[in-house]
Amino acid sequence: ALLLLAFVSGVNGGSCTNFKDCERKAEQEDADAQLLVGAFYFTGIGVAQDYKKAVYWYSKAAEQGDTDAQEKLQRIKRKEIN
Repeated sequence: ALLLLAFVSGVNGGSCTNFKDCERKAEQEDADAQLLVGAFYFTGIGVAQDYKKAVYWYSKAAEQGDTDAQEKLQRIKRKEIN
C-alpha cells in the first residue's frame, strides 16, 4: 500500500496525487494513470476493491504498451495475484 502511494505521488511530475486525479488522467488515455487506477481498484486503496475494474484499467494501459500493466495482467491470468 505504501509503495502504491509513493508511486502515485511521482506520476506525471506529482500531479496525480490521489484516486480522482489518477482517474481523470486515465480517462484522458494516460497509461501511467491507467496503471495506477488499476492498482487502486486491485488493492482497494481509496476505492472499493473491484478486480473487474482493475483488469479493465490494466488492459487499457497494456494496450498502450505499458509493460508493468502487461505483466500484472499475465499474473492475474495465471492467478499469481499480489
